[in-house]
Amino acid sequence: MEQKHYSLMPGEVELKKNLASYLKSAINVDSGTLRLTNQRLLFCGEFGTMMKLATVGALALLSKKGPKIHFQFPLDKIESITIKKHGLSKKMVLKPITGKEVSFAPTHFEEWMAEFENLGISINSTIG
Repeated sequence: MEQKHYSLMPGEVELKKNLASYLKSAINVDSGTLRLTNQRLLFCGEFGTMMKLATVGALALLSKKGPKIHFQFPLDKIESITIKKHGLSKKMVLKPITGKEVSFAPTHFEEWMAEFENLGISINSTIG
């Protein structure tokens, strides 16, 4: 299931996508697209693709690669998602069954919470 560039796999259907920020650390943030399929949740960085287009020009258009995947988790490997404060807004912290937690902040935050709950993913909050 591990891909470096995004494309749908056989039997996979995209359910939702929105702009989001991948919060690697307090000062290291990537912009891109958060995507939810019937099989996985993934974040694809878009800024690197735009920079490549700007520097390589027409040659980049010839590439058949999709957006670069920064993280992806099969839905059945997500233990929980916790809502935490992030400056003046909120972020989601995904805890996988095994591996490292990732933090992200999607647009349409409440819609994403509802989507995760509909899939049976546990949602917690540290915000009072």
